[in-house]
Amino acid sequence: MASIRGRAVQLLLESNKTGKYIDRLLTESLSDNSISDQEKRFLTELVKGTARMQGLLNFYLKELIKGRLKNVKIPIRYILIIGLYQLIYMDSIPAYAAINESVKLAKKFGNERDGGLVNAVLRNFERGRSELQKKIESFPDEKRISIKYSHPEWLIKRWIERFGKTDTEKLCSYNNRVPRLSVRLNNLLKEHPKIRHLMKKEPDKITKSTFLENYYTFEKGYDNSVWEAFDEGEFTIQDVSAGFPVRLLAPEAGETVIDLCAAPGGKTGAIVESMGDAGRVVAVDSNEYRLSLVKQHGERLGLSSIDYIHGDGSVIKLPIADRILVDAPCSGTGVFAKRADIRWQRKETDIEVLANLQLNLLQHASEQLKKGGILVYSTCTMEEEENWGVVDIFLENNLNFKVEDADKFVPKELTDKKGAVATYPFKHYIDGSFCVRMKKS
Repeated sequence: MASIRGRAVQLLLESNKTGKYIDRLLTESLSDNSISDQEKRFLTELVKGTARMQGLLNFYLKELIKGRLKNVKIPIRYILIIGLYQLIYMDSIPAYAAINESVKLAKKFGNERDGGLVNAVLRNFERGRSELQKKIESFPDEKRISIKYSHPEWLIKRWIERFGKTDTEKLCSYNNRVPRLSVRLNNLLKEHPKIRHLMKKEPDKITKSTFLENYYTFEKGYDNSVWEAFDEGEFTIQDVSAGFPVRLLAPEAGETVIDLCAAPGGKTGAIVESMGDAGRVVAVDSNEYRLSLVKQHGERLGLSSIDYIHGDGSVIKLPIADRILVDAPCSGTGVFAKRADIRWQRKETDIEVLANLQLNLLQHASEQLKKGGILVYSTCTMEEEENWGVVDIFLENNLNFKVEDADKFVPKELTDKKGAVATYPFKHYIDGSFCVRMKKS
């Protein structure tokens, strides 16, 4: 596994240097067939776990290298936090192995002196772990929760003000667990032989969603036969919360439907499946690479009714549609559990910038919609400025649009007082999300 630890360091260094999301870099690395499935699982946990918990790990590092951290080379810092992650979270790896392999890696990326530093820091952590944990517990709530659960402090402050301390801790705890594999079965297929076989073989590992049909979650791991089913188009990886916007959209066969911010394609596929692949679905995205993912997704599922268009959804001229989904770019605070490093990519000032973009997308979409058509706005954030904050302004500026209550389409427990779907991990135990259905008169 030594080479895998080195690969993990390289991925974290590249993400730090380029700003690329770690999920994308990891996906590219996992396509290497020269590494075994066991090594891929190890690499995934190391990289995603370290990225997710870097707030806590960096706190420990600063405490262990008082005032000298700025003098430590960047690769050695990553070796140290990867070593700390193994000591704290990977019980299957003996402490001596985690330390020794980290020392070897430090010598490879640096020199003998770097190896000595890594050895001393990790052994000191093992001896002083309980005292460091006590120090964290002594901090005021905002700082304590931020460090303990590895979330930005500005976000913890917002959440405590809105949700309270207890639910904020529940939310952070949910975000830090290893995400389960959630899937949507392809309802264009009459049979799903491989998935159904797994359900019969290990029924305790797979649970059916109580919110929507065709959604399942693997609770206790899965074997490689799952990916054979994926390759054959039996399912799409998608949390049930991502199914709610399509349920509100309620597309019908023969219609023209626009998915304005389509990547990576999960909702596009769900729209087409809901229409029986009969009609026209226009998938639009401003990022050419991400649009290619939508196309790959459609091809894997064998979908034939999708037009793929590269362009800016806030200005592009599109055909007049019966229904439009605006699944807008957002701060993503509802999906921190699945996207390991996004919490560290966000700044508080992003929220206002994103809200302006979201409003522009929604306004432009409304102008491409026929009278009597349906417009659904959705995000995977829990921040009010990006949800009702955007919709309320849109409705004030467009009096010919009215909200239609979401509880006609999804269970009432998922809806808020104003008629939108609003889910929270600490309450519903699924990803955080928001969506609202509006009709044009």
